[in-house]
Amino acid sequence: FLENTARIEGSVRFPPVNGGNGQGMQGVNVVARMIDPATGLISTKYSASCVSGFLFRGNAGNPITGYTDNEGISFDQFGSNDASLEGFFDLAGLEFPAGYSTVRYQLSLESVNRLYVDGLSVGPYKEVSIPMPGTFTPITVTVSKGLDLHQDLVVQGAPAEPGDKWEPNDFAHPVDVPSSGDWIASLSPYGDRDYYRLHARANRTFSFRVTALKENGLPTTSKAAPAIGIWQSAEAENAPSLAQPAFGSMQTGVTQVSADINVEDDYKLGVVDTRGDGRPDFAYEAHVMYADVISPTRAGVHGNTQIAITGYGFTPTTTVKVGDATAQVISQQSGQLIISAPALSDSTQTIYLQDPATGLMAQMTDVLNYGAANARITLLQGSNPQVPVGTQAPNPVRVRVTETDGVTPVADAAVQFVASAGVVFPACGNSNCTLFTDASGEADAYMLVTAAGAFTITASISTGVLVQATVSGVEYSLDISLPKPNAWVASSITGSVPLSAIVVGNGQALAGQTVNFKVMSGTATVIPSSAVTDATGTASAAVNVNHITSDVIVSACVEPGDAPCRNFTIHSVAAANVQATKTSGDNQIITVGQAFADIRLRVTDSSSIPNPVSGMPVQFLVTAFAANKSHNTEWNGEAGTTVPYDPVVLSSLVATRSSDANGYVSLPVSFSANWGPLVITVQASAGISTQTFTLKSVS
Repeated sequence: FLENTARIEGSVRFPPVNGGNGQGMQGVNVVARMIDPATGLISTKYSASCVSGFLFRGNAGNPITGYTDNEGISFDQFGSNDASLEGFFDLAGLEFPAGYSTVRYQLSLESVNRLYVDGLSVGPYKEVSIPMPGTFTPITVTVSKGLDLHQDLVVQGAPAEPGDKWEPNDFAHPVDVPSSGDWIASLSPYGDRDYYRLHARANRTFSFRVTALKENGLPTTSKAAPAIGIWQSAEAENAPSLAQPAFGSMQTGVTQVSADINVEDDYKLGVVDTRGDGRPDFAYEAHVMYADVISPTRAGVHGNTQIAITGYGFTPTTTVKVGDATAQVISQQSGQLIISAPALSDSTQTIYLQDPATGLMAQMTDVLNYGAANARITLLQGSNPQVPVGTQAPNPVRVRVTETDGVTPVADAAVQFVASAGVVFPACGNSNCTLFTDASGEADAYMLVTAAGAFTITASISTGVLVQATVSGVEYSLDISLPKPNAWVASSITGSVPLSAIVVGNGQALAGQTVNFKVMSGTATVIPSSAVTDATGTASAAVNVNHITSDVIVSACVEPGDAPCRNFTIHSVAAANVQATKTSGDNQIITVGQAFADIRLRVTDSSSIPNPVSGMPVQFLVTAFAANKSHNTEWNGEAGTTVPYDPVVLSSLVATRSSDANGYVSLPVSFSANWGPLVITVQASAGISTQTFTLKSVS
C-alpha cells in the first residue's frame, strides 16, 4: 500500500511571528484533490481530507467551568498535549490512476461544514464550527508513488499575534484593570488565561462583560467561547467566588456577570476559553463598570448638589439614580461622572448606575447622606433676657449641624424647631417650624413671645438628636423692645444703620406712642430723633455713622417721661477682624449654555460665635480660562516629557459689593456660551480674609 500511494502531511498555521513559525491552526478541513492527468481538470473522484489538529488535545477544560464532564470524565482524555500537533494534518493513501506513477494534487483549505459538526465528533469544535480566518490560495504539489511529502500551509490575512499587550497576566500575576474600564485582548496561544485585578470596596456591585470578537471586530459566537470568573485574593484558581459560562446573554457573543462585593479586597477577574483553547483569532473586548467613591458624600435636601463619582467603565449612555430618583448627568468620562443630585428628604441613599445599551450596572450601597442623616446638632445660642409679651426675642435659637466629627458643617439639612405654647416662629407663623442650614451648617430661628411665662424650644434633626433652649415672657402695662438690639458694621462704613423699636402694653402693640432716640455713646446722628409708633407698635429711625472706630450706643425711650428705655448698640468691626465664609455657589459644574448660580458669602466678625457684619466691602476678582488640556507630552523616541500648558485667560474683571444687614453678599457670574468650556475662578476678599470659588462649564 505504501509503495503504491502517496502521503502529504504538515501543519496549517497562522502567519509567522518574529521570524518563527506561526501557531498551528486547529479545526480547518485540509482537502487534497487530484488533477486528472488526462484532462488537466480537478478530479471529483480522487480526493481526501483531514481536519487539522486531529491528533492534538483540543478540549482541556478550564478553571472556571471545570476540567471534567457531567460523568467526571476528563475533557482531555483524548489527544496529545504536544504543541507540534496543533494544526497538524495527515493525508495518507493518496491514490494514482491506472498507468500513472506521478500526478499533481491541489491542496485547499476550508471551514468544516456545519453538516459534519452537529452530533458528530470533530474534536473540540464538535459544538461549533470555527470559521477559518484569513484566506488561502490553493496550491498544487506533485507526488509520486511512495512519496512522503511535508507541506506546511500558512493562512494569509489571519491574526498573527501570539498574545496581547496585557501579557503576562496569569493567575499569580494579574494586571490592573485599565483605567478606562474597557479594553481589547486575546486568548492566545493555546491554554492562555487572562487575569485582571480590580480593587473593590465593600457594599459595591459591579458588572464584568466580555464580548467575543471576529477579526473584523464584530461580536461572534463562532470563535472564542469566553467563560469569566471572579476571585477574592485568597481563593484558589479552581474555586472562583463567581463563575459564568460562555454566552447566555441575549446579545451576540456576550458573557456577563454582576458581582456583589461585601468585603474590600483585590479581586481577580478571569477570562478563559471554555475549551481551554487559545489562538490568535480568539479576540475579545472586556468591559468593567465599577463605581468606587463619591465626593462629596452628602447632598442637600433641595437637590442640585454636584457629586463626582469615580470608577471604571462609564459610558456616554450611563444613567444614574439616587434611590428611586433620577439624577442629571452633567459630565461623563470613562473614569468619572459628575451628577446633580435630585431633591430628597433626610436619608441615606444608594446610587445606581446603568448603561441601557449593554445592561452593565454598578451600585454603591448607602454612600450618600442627605441633609442631616448620620449627622449631629449643637446649640450655639439659646439664651435671652426676659422678653416683653408681644415682641420678638432679641437673640434667635441658633444651632449648627455637622458631620459626626463635630467640625465639618452640613449644609441644606432640615432642622425642626418646636416651641411650647406661648412662642411663635415668625419664619413659619406657628410654633412648629422647619428651617434649613446654610453652608456653615447653621440655622437660626427668631421667636415671637405671645404669653407670659417660661417656654422651651427644641431643635432636632432627622437622626432624633435634639438640643433645647428656653425663653421667658413678661407682661407690663407699658414696655419697649428692640427686635435686634445689636448691629455689627464695618469700621469703614459711611451710611445709615436701621433701628426699630416696638412699644407694647399688656402684650398688645400700642400705636401712636412717641419714642425718643438719643446717642448715648460714640459719634453718630439719629434721624428722626423722635418717631410715633404705627399700627404694629413700631417706631423706626436711621443711625448715620461715618468711619466709626468705637461702639455707638443709642437709647430708645417711650414718652411720657422717657421710660421705659432700651439700648441699641452698633459695634465697629475693623477689616482685620472680619472673616468671609462661603455659603453657596462653589464647585459648580454646568453644561455650556446653562447659567451659573450666584456665588454668595457671609461676612462675620471673628467672635467664637460669629456675628454678621454689614457694610463690609468685598472685592471679587473673576477670571475665566479656556478649559483645555492641562498638559502636553513631547516625545523624543520612546522618551516622553510632560509640559504643562499655560492657562489661556479669556476674561478678567474686578467687582466690589458690600455686605447687607445680615452680612450676606452675592455676585452673579455669567459668560458667553460661544466661549465653550470654561474654568472660572472667583477670588473674594473681605479685609484680610479671602475665599476662592471654582466654577466649570463643560461640553
